[in-house]
Order: sequence, then structure tokens, then C-alpha cells
Amino acid sequence: MNPTTELFDPKTQMELRQAAPQVTNVPWDLARKVVKGLEAHGEKTTPHKDPSGKIYWEASLKEIREAGEIGSEETLSNNRIGRACKIMGLTGWRETDGYHVAWSKDQLDILKKYFKL
Repeated sequence: MNPTTELFDPKTQMELRQAAPQVTNVPWDLARKVVKGLEAHGEKTTPHKDPSGKIYWEASLKEIREAGEIGSEETLSNNRIGRACKIMGLTGWRETDGYHVAWSKDQLDILKKYFKL
């Protein structure tokens, strides 16, 4: 007699898979808060234009947190905010005052639609 390696029957395994949360590298609710921060920062600052005329903004992660009232660094680190920005495809770079990101109006519109904002 061969022992089985499966603890559950196939029906129970399928139920467990269907009940599992959709876990991502950056939680959906965190990414949504970051998008709110991007939008709030954009409303408070003058945008830039790139050589092709595309409207964009740039800010440090700290500025994004403060504009969107995302929370303190103890509750939400710059690392997590930066990771969310990177996963969302925003351009980022390091400066002496910390990590900065840039986003276009078109990117913000797409993100707001996706996150239902």
C-alpha cells in the first residue's frame, strides 16, 4: 500500500484555493493609498512638461505620503511606498533627500480607473 501525499481530497483542495486571498507583493489597499497620494500631490503642485509635451509630476516618497495623508513612516515605510510605485511602473530615482518618483497625467488616470478612485 502506497501512502498518499495529499492531505485533502481534490474537492477540498479546490475550495481552499478558491477561498485563498489574492496576495501580491504590494497589498491592493496600500497601492490604492499611494495612488491617492499621487493625486493629492498633483493637485497641490504645478506639473512639468516633458520634451514631447506630456504632463507629469515628480515628488519624494515623503511628499507623496504627506500629500495623501497615507500615514506615518512607522505605519507605512518609504520602502513599501517605493515598492508600490515601482510595481505600478512609475519612474524612480534616488536623491540626497530620499527616493523620488515621477508619473504622468495619463498614468494617474489609468491608476485611478483601476483602483476605482
